[in-house]
Amino acid sequence: MNEYNIKLDTELNHRCVDGTPASEEEILLQIWQDLKRINSKHTEDNVIKSVLEQIMIQKYNGAENIPFPEYYEEKE
Repeated sequence: MNEYNIKLDTELNHRCVDGTPASEEEILLQIWQDLKRINSKHTEDNVIKSVLEQIMIQKYNGAENIPFPEYYEEKE
């Protein structure tokens, strides 16, 4: 297994879909949430979701602490 170090910008240089300013970390969290919600069967989606989940597990100190909107859970 290979291990990588990455640096994510914490400045609010991006915009969410609703126009809210966001950091790279926040955008990656939203992508992970979307991929989890759609529960894709495509390998590419699942690989990206897995990589993002590893980042989020470190950021939030465990998978159980990663924020996931309740309104996403209701659609499952």
